[in-house]
Amino acid sequence: VSAGRIAEGVASRVLPPQDPRLTAAALVGAWAEALVGPLARGAAEPDTIPSLVTFTLRALGAPDGPRPGTPHADGAAGTPRVPSAPLPTGGPNVSNA
Repeated sequence: VSAGRIAEGVASRVLPPQDPRLTAAALVGAWAEALVGPLARGAAEPDTIPSLVTFTLRALGAPDGPRPGTPHADGAAGTPRVPSAPLPTGGPNVSNA
């Protein structure tokens, strides 16, 4: 999670005011905690990732989108649409970029 991207969202008023570095670090910790069990078992439940996407959007303060597994406006099922952004490289480190 990029604290810089969160800061951009706050600056553009897409996200509510928040400490971008703290939010990014908290999200990384929550994802790690949520995935430890499924990764240790070698498999996650089908709704694990869609549920994490919903959790992330809510934690950021983004408006609620469609629930995981429900149709979108275009009729496709799955997770809420999230603006595409390059994923950080180099592991789960929180960056300011």
